[in-house]
Amino acid sequence: AGKTTLLRCIALLEKIDGGEIAIDGHVISSESSKSETEGIMKESLIGFVFQELNPWPHFTVLKNLTKPLTLVKKMSEKDAKKVAMKFLKMVGLEGRKDQFPSFLSGGQKRRLIIARTLIMDPKILLLDEITANLDHQLKSEIFNLIRDIAGDKTMVIVSHDAEMVKDLITKEYVLSDGVLTKK
Repeated sequence: AGKTTLLRCIALLEKIDGGEIAIDGHVISSESSKSETEGIMKESLIGFVFQELNPWPHFTVLKNLTKPLTLVKKMSEKDAKKVAMKFLKMVGLEGRKDQFPSFLSGGQKRRLIIARTLIMDPKILLLDEITANLDHQLKSEIFNLIRDIAGDKTMVIVSHDAEMVKDLITKEYVLSDGVLTKK
């Protein structure tokens, strides 16, 4: 129904056909240049937690968090490790820092991806079906984690689990037949 496509447009992963997207003083339209969209991406204004789990399989859990800090934020390895350990503790993965993602459960991978996204301190957090294929207990844990560590960030949440999402939202919109309406 276009929900993931909408998130991909907000994340500037898809070119929009019409209208505008305003993010922290930047306005993107179908006429925007590649350099305008790259500027937003370089500032790490948008964090996207995809439905598909995508930790970097060749990096340890710790390296999955330090790599974006050293590459994008130009942080020293020492400082990146300090910050990463803080986030691993927040998501309950500090004891798994030296493991590779293939040894993590689905819920642990999801928490790793959430931490990797939040560690970049985005202004907007896009969450695409983050509890898909998880049992009720894990869904609850993931939503509690988001509520606890995302703070006051603007979040756009795509979910079929309306009951779980209700505790996180202040405004609710429904996308139906290509039209986004406030509920």
